[in-house]
Amino acid sequence: MTLQEFTYGFDQAKTSEKGTATERFYSTSLYQYFYNIFLANRSKSTDCFLTEIGSGDLTASIGSILENNIGGNTVGPVIRAYRDKLLVHTLFTADQLNSYLQKRLCPPVHLDDPAISEAIRHEMFKLFSSTYNLYDNLLNRFPELRSHISSI
Repeated sequence: MTLQEFTYGFDQAKTSEKGTATERFYSTSLYQYFYNIFLANRSKSTDCFLTEIGSGDLTASIGSILENNIGGNTVGPVIRAYRDKLLVHTLFTADQLNSYLQKRLCPPVHLDDPAISEAIRHEMFKLFSSTYNLYDNLLNRFPELRSHISSI
């Protein structure tokens, strides 16, 4: 169900007017879903489960994107910090997150650098798109799952 909900949210975010509360709501939800699916508990994550059942290839693109470089760090820790500090702890501001990333990540990530901000947006879109495609790929590989899901 989680991937089904993610794909619904991705569709809604893509079709929402940019900068609106609706678009921000769905985008924020996608970060949380992505975190829960792939980053929250690495030993019990979706990619580990799929690897155990011989279908780890379905998440290989996501794993490689998480290893991409942003400002000398991989994407995973940057996403984790963004989710933990800006989305969960809503008292954090963008400036505080920038300061946090500069202190906690080595080398520091500077969100005020337009190239870094654009790289993060680009990598997140790739991750969200790959996660979106994972749902259909799973249903194609395991068609028997279709009888166990409800439509939204």
